[in-house]
This record gives sequence, structure tokens and C-alpha cells, in this order.
Amino acid sequence: MSLDTVLKIGNILRNSKEKMSFSNAVTSCPKDNKGCWPFCLCLPVDKDFNIIFDKASIVPENQRNNLYYLKYKTSGNDTSCKYMFGDIYYSVKGTLSNNGAISISEDGNYRLAKSQSSFDKGNADYESICSSLDFPIEETTELKQIRTGFGREQTMLERILKYAPAIICYFENQKGSFKEYIDNEVNLKKKCILINTIVR
Repeated sequence: MSLDTVLKIGNILRNSKEKMSFSNAVTSCPKDNKGCWPFCLCLPVDKDFNIIFDKASIVPENQRNNLYYLKYKTSGNDTSCKYMFGDIYYSVKGTLSNNGAISISEDGNYRLAKSQSSFDKGNADYESICSSLDFPIEETTELKQIRTGFGREQTMLERILKYAPAIICYFENQKGSFKEYIDNEVNLKKKCILINTIVR
């Protein structure tokens, strides 16, 4: 999502009754500690904000410095990770303890591992903003369209995050429909298991 769009919708969020500290909320696409970009995927939408999965593409590296995501918080004390709209930055790491227990840590502006995903955690704030009399309806229309489009495809979008190794594998080989590929969760799991068991 472009910085202009993030700022436009962010202005609505900043001026809502549930104010947020916006200067700390907009973050550019990060590189890792080796200076490498993450895998970045572009999912185009049509005029009705329906996601066109079969036109998904990898964002070229020379365009990744133009990607921004929103870390939405209602206050400095808000520790929950709520997703409102826009680009998603998601990373997950697993560590194996001496007793064989696996612990997962997620980073970015989206969470999957807990009982409620970040999109669902953002629903109450979204409803509050949209029902507020602080804004004319036309100012919240784009936010509503984005949230509605995401909600329709939440399962598919969260599979892209959850099974990232299988998604990367698809784009390295590009065979068949991407939507059909992510629709088959059993295959995504098998692909990730295979990738993670290969000795490197």
C-alpha cells in the first residue's frame, strides 16, 4: 500500500475518538539484520476491493522501500496487535527447548498464533470508527471497503502468512492457479513439512 493511502486512512484513525499516536504507527518495510528484504507479495484488488489472487506477484526489491504498514494502537499502553487495513508485515520464529517444547514468537503488525487473529481483534475499533459521528460516511468508505474485502478472504490471506515457505515455493515454480494452490490447505501443510525437513 502506498504511503499516501496509509496516511489518508491513518488521518481518519488519528482523529477518531480512540486516538492513536500515528507518528510511531507507520513503519516502512524492514530488512533483516543481514540487510536482506523479506519476501513481499502484491495482491491486487478490483474496483470493489475483491482480491485477485491469480494476479498476485512478487514485489521487486527496488520497490520494497516504498512499502509501509500500520501498527494500529489506541494508546501507548495498548499491547494487543490489531490489524485495521493496509500492508501486512508478518514474521514468525520457532525455538526448540532442551525438553523438546517448541515456542513461537511472531513479529510485525499481524498475529496468528493466539486465539484471535489481529484482523478479528481490530473489529471493535473498526466498528467504533465507522459508527462515529466524527466523520462523514464518504471519509470512512475506503476503510469499510478494504476491511470488507479482507474479511471475505481472511482464511486465504492468513494461509499465505501461515504457510509462507509453501507460498515462496509456488512463486519460484509458478504452476497453475495461485488461488487453487492456497485453497488446498492439506497440500500447503505437506509442502511446508517437506521444505522444513530438507537438510541444508
